[in-house]
Amino acid sequence: MTDYLKYKFNDSENFVNTFDELPLWSATFRLLMLKHLKLKPYFKVVDIGGVNIE
Repeated sequence: MTDYLKYKFNDSENFVNTFDELPLWSATFRLLMLKHLKLKPYFKVVDIGGVNIE
């Protein structure tokens, strides 16, 4: 049950650089999605995403 405590984070420069660039790559998709999303009054939206908080 405590296996998660043994997890070792991969903080190599390559990983960190990739993690840093992901928002730039995903921005194009978000803008395209918003362009084609037909908003209506009282529209219910669920925002599912990940956030890096330290």
